[in-house]
Parts: sequence; structure tokens; C-alpha cells
Amino acid sequence: MKQFKSDIAVEILHHLAEAVIGIDKHHCIRFFNRSAEAVFGFTREEAIGQPLDMLLPDSLRDRHGKAIDAFIRSGDPSRYMNDRALITGRRRNDVLFHAEASILRTSLADTPLMVAVLRDVTERIEAERKLRLAEARQRAILAASPDAILLVDADSGTITDTNQAAGSLLGCAPGDLVGLHQGVLYPAAERERVLDALAQCPDNEALVLHDTQIRRRDGSLSPVEIAASRAIMGNQPAWICFYRDITHHKERESAHQRARTEADAANRAKSAFLAHISHELRTPLNAIIGFSDMLRTRLFGPLGNSRYEEYATYINDAGQHLLTLINDVLELSRLDNNNLALSTQPTLLSDLVAFCARAFDNGAESGRVQVQIGFDATLDIDPRLMRQVLLNLLSNALKYSEAGSPVVIDAIRTPGGDLGIRVSDRGIGIPASKLDSVMQPFVQLNDYGIVGQGLGLGLSLAGRFMDLHGGRLEIESVEGEGTIVTAWLPAARLLPPADDASD
Repeated sequence: MKQFKSDIAVEILHHLAEAVIGIDKHHCIRFFNRSAEAVFGFTREEAIGQPLDMLLPDSLRDRHGKAIDAFIRSGDPSRYMNDRALITGRRRNDVLFHAEASILRTSLADTPLMVAVLRDVTERIEAERKLRLAEARQRAILAASPDAILLVDADSGTITDTNQAAGSLLGCAPGDLVGLHQGVLYPAAERERVLDALAQCPDNEALVLHDTQIRRRDGSLSPVEIAASRAIMGNQPAWICFYRDITHHKERESAHQRARTEADAANRAKSAFLAHISHELRTPLNAIIGFSDMLRTRLFGPLGNSRYEEYATYINDAGQHLLTLINDVLELSRLDNNNLALSTQPTLLSDLVAFCARAFDNGAESGRVQVQIGFDATLDIDPRLMRQVLLNLLSNALKYSEAGSPVVIDAIRTPGGDLGIRVSDRGIGIPASKLDSVMQPFVQLNDYGIVGQGLGLGLSLAGRFMDLHGGRLEIESVEGEGTIVTAWLPAARLLPPADDASD
């Protein structure tokens, strides 16, 4: 009967999932179950009769031996896994592993033994190590982030964790925030909006609130941008909330707004000054031009000396030129202040072009402007502004062409009905890199080493007058070969012929 019970006990030990090793008082292996074979890689035949040291790393044999001797001397019947630290075992291939072990006193076949029960926990230890490493990395990321990060329980709204940046942003120690409801972070005016946005945000979507505020511990408010996303942490839904301090952005925006306001005020003051001074200058100029013209034409009789007539012509020419510059400046100031409105009326294309061509049909420019328009059209335009556009284009073409070189003005139509009035010359042309900049106010070709006159407002004003008509100015130029400038009017600016209008 005793032998029968012993056999049953041995069979049970062989079927345990844990490794079971029985050793005698000399630390010699007397029992080795099937799980021990699987854990250590030795067969029962190889292990039985061998010293326990074969299952231990060299560096730990002495330590384990002393622990077993201490257990023998203690007289304790057993020592369980929770009462001992982890032990390290050695497999047949010399690979070390971690195990939890319990030891107890028993006897098999009348032989007193100490039986060690080992559970291989290598995988668990490795998983714990990886988990600690992942947590350390997460902590490092949280610590290094310049943004405040708060972990919030999605059900209760309680802050469960945070980083150092959150403490800096809110003016407190990070630990002081844990356990608080996140609603206390927001001023009353913002609280409901933020909490509602979080509650209504669908799963798997990020929430971004670009412009809100949080309350610091001292009661002051800081502008922040909030980005939040939902996650599962420990089987519980949570919000990961990022708070970015945008105080500096707000300060820069305010500074930019102040700068824009100041610039606008300065621009209005400049435009008002230009308009005022232009009016003030035109009054004496009109007198100079008028009286010099009377002297030049000998309205009240001979001057007595032909040189007086010559000087009067110089005065008149200079006055006319100065008046043109002042008018350009006045037009620019009116455009800048949005005080220039169109005054449209039906105008024949032929009349518009003929007027502008005649303006240069005298003196050195006589015969240089050639009109080559093969059709006529009635335009709904402001004739004064359109005349100024063409006069400016013709003036530039004549100025930057050799003396006697022709300047051609013609017109084209697009399939869509737009009308283009072109001014072409064979002059010096415009460098390709400068085509955009010549449309800017106060830029002229002599800025590029080409001598000219004026303030550089002609093309700029022409372009803006075309904008008022809903059109545009287009420049094509090849340096050294010439320039073509086209003033495009949209089809809507062309009126139907009189017989079509009566139908």
C-alpha cells in the first residue's frame, strides 16, 4: 500500500506543468520530472545522480548551495515562491533563464528529499522589461515635449497623468493636477465649449480647438491651442490632450495688426498730403503755363526780342511737364484712397485713338505715331482715364525708341469678344527679369541704367485704370528689339452697334 501511494505521488509530480527537481542532502538530483526535462533540456537519465550545479550558472552555484543548506538547517517544511526572490537557471545549451521556485521537504521511496518546484518566468520577465522600457520611453517623450500633455479619464473627466510642461504652463507642480477635473482648467466662458467639443468628438478622430484659453493657478488666463485624441488605456477610454501656449503668436499678431494699422494711417496721411500739395501746386502752375503761353504766342503783340519767345516756350514746356507729373501723383493718391470712380460714356474707338495720336503730332514726334486700326467699335469706358492709359503708353514708347522710329497703335479682338488696344515700338525693350517690377509705382527704365524722365507712374497708373474697367495691361518685350503693351478691355465693355441696339 505504501509503495502504491508512492507511485501515485511520483506520477502526479511527472504530470505537473512546473519543473519538479528532487535533491538529497548532498545536493544530488534524485528526481527529475517531464516538465524539468522540457525546461532544462536534459533527459531524466542524464540528470538523475548528477549534482544540482549542472542546472545552475557558474557564478551562482555557491549562492544557491548556501541557500539550500540554510533551508535544511532552518527546519522549515517549505518555502513558497512568494517568499523568495527570482532564481536563475541554466539550460543544456547554456542559455540562462529566470524562474520562480518553491522548496519543500518530502520523501520518495523512503528517501528524504528536498523538492524544488520551478516555474519558468522568462517570458513574463521579458514582457515586464519591455513594458518598463516602453513606459520609460513614454515618460521621456512626455518630459521632452514642449507642449503640455494631460491624460484625462474620458468617463469622469479626471486628470490621471501629466508632464512637466503642463505644470509650467499652468503655474503649478505637475502632480498637483492629477485628480482634478479637467473643467477647472478653463474659464467659465470657455468651459462648456471645450467640454462639449470633447464629448461630441467621434471616435478615431482628432479634435483641434485653435483659439481658447486656460486658467493658471494664479488666476491669469493664457491663450492656447488644444489638440485631443481618444485612446484606450488600461481598458478605460481616455483623452490625450495637448496644450500649446500661443501667447507669443498672439503677441506677434497684435504687433502685426498694430504695424498694419500704423502703416495704413501713414499711407492715408501720405495720400492726403499728396492730394493736397498737388492741388496747391497746380494753381500757380496754371498761371505759369497760361502766361507763358500768352508770351510764346505774342497774344498782345511782339516781345521786342526773339529770345523772349524762346524762353517763354521753355517755361511753358517745363510747366506742362511738371503739371503732368503732379496730375499723375494726384491720380495715384486718389487711387490709393479709393476716391477714383469711373465716369463711363459711349466712346468710339476711332475717336479715342485719334485723340491720343494727335497729342504727339507736333515737333520732333510728328509722324511717329502710326494708327493701323481696321475696324471701329463703341466702348463703354471712362474716356478721360482711357485717354490717359494710351497717352502714357505712347509716351513711353516714344521716349524709349530712337528718334524717328515709328510707334504703332492698333487693335485686336479675341474669339471671346475681348478688345485689345496695342502700342508697339522698336525701342530698347525691357529685360525679362524686370517685366513685373516696371508695373510698380515710381519704377522706371532709368532705374536699370536707361536714361528717362518722369516719376515712373505711367505704367502703374495705366494698369490700375485698366483694373477699374475690369481689364488688364499686358506687356511683351524683348530686350534690344522692342515692346508691345496691350490694354485689354473685357467684352462687356463693347456696346452693340446702333442698329443692333434698336432691335
